[in-house]
Amino acid sequence: RSREQLDELRAAHRRTRDKREADRIKAVVALAI
Repeated sequence: RSREQLDELRAAHRRTRDKREADRIKAVVALAI
C-alpha cells in the first residue's frame, strides 16, 4: 500500500461515526503497516 492510501484511510477513519466501520478501517491500516 502507498502512503497516500494510508492517509486516505486515516481521513476516512476520522470522518466515520460508525464504530464498527471505524474499527474495520483501523484494522486495515494496522495490517498495511
